[in-house]
Amino acid sequence: STVGNFAGAASGKVAQLHNMGVTDSLLEIIASPTINDEIKQETMDALSKLTKDEKLLEKMSENDKLATTIAKALFDSGKKKLNALQKGLVMATLEAAGNLASNPEALAEFLKNGGIKAIIELMRANKDDPELLAKCANALDKLSFSDDAIKEIIELQGLELISELYKKYPNLLETEIEESLSFSE
Repeated sequence: STVGNFAGAASGKVAQLHNMGVTDSLLEIIASPTINDEIKQETMDALSKLTKDEKLLEKMSENDKLATTIAKALFDSGKKKLNALQKGLVMATLEAAGNLASNPEALAEFLKNGGIKAIIELMRANKDDPELLAKCANALDKLSFSDDAIKEIIELQGLELISELYKKYPNLLETEIEESLSFSE
């Protein structure tokens, strides 16, 4: 995708990208109710790649827009089974959410906006999709480096849910690991 290629090529120009307003533009596309899910998915894929860069994540987290947009995108997917296009968008969003863990301010904002709750609700609504469940479990694992995140996961009975899902899908984590390895090849 053009947006994804742009994000990959831009990794060395982090400050320039941010100063040009590119990250704000990506966030506006994701937040727009008039843009279709396919374009939002490509945009979230690009955003996910950009948030892997800690310098850019730090700059993007200077305002609350990044974590708020990611949490809202997950919340909007909410308590429903997802079609293939929605699933692609959510998978990219979960990847970006997990990347927030490396920035305490972004993580705090994500928690404040109900991001953990949205992930757990996605898991409850999609218990028959091991690929999505693995991505959700991986995001929760990354986000659980914060005491506040752990507390919220426990309060929302997320540990019980994850335990139940691991019983149903014993290879749940390996699904996510295999998928990560296939992307890096």
